[in-house]
Amino acid sequence: MSHVRLPLITLTTDFGADSPYVAQMKGVIYSRLADCRIVDVTHSIAPQSVREAAFLLPTNVMFFPPGAVHVVVVDPGVGTERNILCVRSGKQYLIGPDNGLFSMFFDKPDCDVRRLEDRSFWRSEVSDTFHGRDIMAPVAAALAADANQFEKIGSAVPLEQVVRIEFPPVVIEGNGIQGQIVYVDSFGNLISNLSRQQVESVLAKSDLCVRLEKHVIRRITRTYGDAADGSVVALFGSSEYLEIAVVGGNAATALSAGVGTAVRLE
Repeated sequence: MSHVRLPLITLTTDFGADSPYVAQMKGVIYSRLADCRIVDVTHSIAPQSVREAAFLLPTNVMFFPPGAVHVVVVDPGVGTERNILCVRSGKQYLIGPDNGLFSMFFDKPDCDVRRLEDRSFWRSEVSDTFHGRDIMAPVAAALAADANQFEKIGSAVPLEQVVRIEFPPVVIEGNGIQGQIVYVDSFGNLISNLSRQQVESVLAKSDLCVRLEKHVIRRITRTYGDAADGSVVALFGSSEYLEIAVVGGNAATALSAGVGTAVRLE
């Protein structure tokens, strides 16, 4: 018996875990494409935090198969003249507003971008405040059903015309490398923008010290269980970025730190 893979659509939003708006988007998708799978990546992006969503997207998209369609609704400019884009990257598709969400994909060699323009793909009635439901969701269903629709949804957009956001810089100075916290996960772990690759290209692997404002962590641990409950640890997490955690606790609360807090490795 041959295995038939159902079309796959993922949803990432800042709607909140209990939002009814998520169900409305799913209803539109299923109305257009009943035989598909929908994966909720997260609906807990901080409200209007385009930067947070843009940082998290690549670390999630990489685990999905070719043909997956990712709908991202973090859209504080909904209803304005901003464009809605579909980005094709690595045989996957990302749909969302042109506000910098896809900044980390635009420099990939296989990136193509189109503007959602053909209204025949949209719902007949389009709300000024919910383009995720009325434009993005039906286009996602069309693409998941037939990837050849990519050329039909709208005109190509040159990469020099898309909106990009600048991420916090990683600064190399003296005997250290400095970045900042860019995401706080549901456990209260503080995720920085310092990747393992960046750190190991600059600093020796041993005798590393982490400074988070007044807090000093004397070494990098391999995993959370390598220290006692209540200990503050630094480690490279599953996405290969340096993170600060409290074993069995919440680092954001315990250390009074969050997005924007400086972190230095030396």
